[in-house]
Parts: sequence; structure tokens; C-alpha cells
Amino acid sequence: MLAPALFAALAVAAGPPQLVGTVGPGFTISLADAQGNRVTHVDPGTYTLLVHDKSAEHDFHIFGPGGVDVVVTSVEFVGDATVTVTLVDGNYQYQCDPHVDQGMAGLLSVGNAQPPATTTTAAPPPPPKTTTAAKKKPTPPKKRRKKP
Repeated sequence: MLAPALFAALAVAAGPPQLVGTVGPGFTISLADAQGNRVTHVDPGTYTLLVHDKSAEHDFHIFGPGGVDVVVTSVEFVGDATVTVTLVDGNYQYQCDPHVDQGMAGLLSVGNAQPPATTTTAAPPPPPKTTTAAKKKPTPPKKRRKKP
């Protein structure tokens, strides 16, 4: 009977599962599990979110359903920060607020939520190349020698 109590104590001591966010260096942002594997889907529940902020140019902001709207690290902060978040079914976005337009964002689906459909728009074709032929100077007529 001691074994179940021991496992229960270990589960409580272990705490909630951990997610690890990283922002910077450069224009990168990611979300992984405690083993470093990229995460795009998790089960609903309470998680510890550890963020490694490696640049004073960025922040780490996560938001979504259930009232989650947390700026874990702010611009100018460099270091580690930890928060506890309770995630419910739905899609969450994590991003660097100043650089979201440069693609510093990711999506996390929770529970039965399907990730939003992404629309891929083909890049417009490049404009036609205009070649300007170098204008040649007219060749002067050859001078004819006068015959003596």
C-alpha cells in the first residue's frame, strides 16, 4: 500500500508538465517540451512555461482561450522567466509583439482543437525583365581611297 502513496507524492512533487519557450537570438521564437522537442499540440491542463529570452529586442507573449494573455518576458529583459498557465481546448498563439510582422510567432493547439487552416498564397511572378539593348553608335562609312 505504500507504493500508490509514493507515486502520488512523486506526481505532486513533480508539478505540472513543463513547456519551454525560447525567443532570440536573432529573429527566432519556439516552443518545446522539457526534452527539447518542438511542440504544436498539448492536452488541456496546467503547465509550467519556462521562457529563455536571449535578446533585449524581443518579448514572449502567449494568448488564447480561457483568458490566457500573458507577456512572459518583456522587451529589454534577457534571462529566464517562469509562469504557470492553464490551457483549455483551443488555439493559442505565442509571439514577439514587436516582430510578429516579421514572422516571430507560432501556434499551439490544445485538446480537440484543430490548428487553423493556413492559406498559402503563391508569390506573384517576378516582373518581366526589361533589357535595354545597348545602342550602338552607327559605324561611320569606310573611307575609300582614291585611285591614282
